[in-house]
Amino acid sequence: MSDTFKGIVTADGKKRQLPYGNLLDLPSSDPSLTVEGGFADAAVVGKKNKKMDEAIASLKEDKIDKPATDDDGKIPRAKEGGVEWVEVGQPTDDQTAGAVNKWLDKHPEATTTVQDGVIGETKINEDFLLMIKKDYVTPEMFGAIGNGIDDDSIPIQKAVNSQKKVMFISDYCIKKYISINNKTTIDGNGHTIMVDSSDVFNIDNGDKIIIKNLKIVNSRQKYDGTNRHAIKIVNGNGCTFENLNISGFYGENTNFACIDLKGYTANNTIRNCEIYNCGCGILMYGENANYNTIDNCYIHDAEYSPIMIKRKASHNKVLHCHCANGKESNISVNADYCIISECYSENSKLAGIALGHDDENEEAKNCIVSNNILINNVLTGARQDNSTICNNKIFNGSIGVSGNNIVVANNYIYGGGATGAIQIGNPDIYYKNIKVLNNSIINCIREGIRFVNVQFFMADGNYILDCNYEKTADYWVMASAIVVSYGTSQTSPNGNIKNNILINVKGHATYGIVGDAERIKNNYIDGNTVNGFEEAIKFVGTNFGTNLVNNELVTINKTG
Repeated sequence: MSDTFKGIVTADGKKRQLPYGNLLDLPSSDPSLTVEGGFADAAVVGKKNKKMDEAIASLKEDKIDKPATDDDGKIPRAKEGGVEWVEVGQPTDDQTAGAVNKWLDKHPEATTTVQDGVIGETKINEDFLLMIKKDYVTPEMFGAIGNGIDDDSIPIQKAVNSQKKVMFISDYCIKKYISINNKTTIDGNGHTIMVDSSDVFNIDNGDKIIIKNLKIVNSRQKYDGTNRHAIKIVNGNGCTFENLNISGFYGENTNFACIDLKGYTANNTIRNCEIYNCGCGILMYGENANYNTIDNCYIHDAEYSPIMIKRKASHNKVLHCHCANGKESNISVNADYCIISECYSENSKLAGIALGHDDENEEAKNCIVSNNILINNVLTGARQDNSTICNNKIFNGSIGVSGNNIVVANNYIYGGGATGAIQIGNPDIYYKNIKVLNNSIINCIREGIRFVNVQFFMADGNYILDCNYEKTADYWVMASAIVVSYGTSQTSPNGNIKNNILINVKGHATYGIVGDAERIKNNYIDGNTVNGFEEAIKFVGTNFGTNLVNNELVTINKTG
């Protein structure tokens, strides 16, 4: 029986028996590996593992750096420290994202619900894209044609209903008014909206609405039996209408206007607008139309009044406006606590500024009329209690007021009207507490200052020069500097005429101060300089009284 040796053979060929027989029984996963030379075998395994890693890396490198057969025509591009093969001109990921966003900007209909639901049809002018990316909508986004001929009423209404800012990018035509009842801004962007059969904007219960930079035209340009408005405000507060050009809107009478404020309309502003060829330009109507402002508007060629405030529409302001060629008064105020200041009025057929002066017998109390310029116009009215008229310049016109507690001061009048440069009072009603102070009246046609049925009045510090009345039909009338006259019901004026300078009057009867002595009592006439009259002070009748003191009476250059 052969000897089976279990052990190891050394390098010199000797056999050695191992004391640890259990080690010989260990299994081996690789038959090529033996216990003999185990350390060397372990090194071989390590080398094999390293070769494996290098092979894997080589595969990855081949994948990126070396093109495959299907990469023909491609070019290498660096990516994450390696190289990838791409088509010529292929964009980066960032470039792709930018291109997508740019396309969406040019095609907002792809993400916006539009009128007809069409996706892919261009809805907007590309030049305007940057202005509407997030904050604007346009009528075109809702199907508007925008050629100024076809009816775009529905798209514009839908744009307004979106409750975003609406920007016009074309001229439009509408045949049905646009209703606004939410906080909306409409920017016309210099474009035109044309209408021929309806109002344009109707605001009902809308606050803080803005309409600006828009031309609004009624193509009919005349009254055709229908009252038309460019902007009709039934109830609206805190709204602004600016930089508008409006023409062609006519109504049946003065109760209708291009911009029409009725109902609860307060704290609205109309500024920098031009309104012309119309019935009434701007109307504030009713006791709830309060605290509104018209500023720096040019309103002209109106069938009625360019500006009218009436029916107790109080606490409103008209500032820096230019009104011209109204067939009625240019600025008509029949409401209380209103201010008309720094306006320019010319060539109306009635009055430049009228307070409490229309056929409806309305009053204009507690008003201030100051720093206005009137050309070929009068400043007149009735029922103006507690009002102040001051610092106005009037050329070829006059001031005529009636009421109680009125101050007329520091006005300049050149070329006064046929009834006197300043006329206070009314022959049918007597008034009281009137002050006429420090006015300059030059070259007036007739009297300088006339008091009619006025009680407790004062004329102090006025300068009156060259009151003239030319001969007409062989009839000369009186042209006096200050005239006091009364009806049969008033006998005690209690006037105070003092410190006036009255120079040069020409006419049939030329007097410095004249009145009916039968009814002028208890006046104090003091410190006046009267020069160049036939008689310095003329009283008709007797029993004038004794309070005629300290007057310098010089009767030179006698005429008549």
